[in-house]
Amino acid sequence: MLINALSALMATAYLYVVAYPEKPSRITEPWAPSSAGDAPMRILAELAKEKFGQPIVVQNLQGGTAQLEALKAKPDGYTTLNARSHLDLFHQKRLI
Repeated sequence: MLINALSALMATAYLYVVAYPEKPSRITEPWAPSSAGDAPMRILAELAKEKFGQPIVVQNLQGGTAQLEALKAKPDGYTTLNARSHLDLFHQKRLI
């Protein structure tokens, strides 16, 4: 979870440089609503909405459905997968 927080902070620093976001974003969450992993993403989404003026929708899709949706998403930077482990990332990139 620390890696997710650091990634979010690095992404936030980058957002100061560009005029982004111009439309609502989406976080695809591979865990059930109100789970231990879902709560921090909802807090982050609310803080980002206050900071950038655009809503961030947290979409809960359990299991492999989340990775499949992230793979189908248009690569425009408005959809992200909240991956919890390196294995999630390897599966997303079809490395294993």
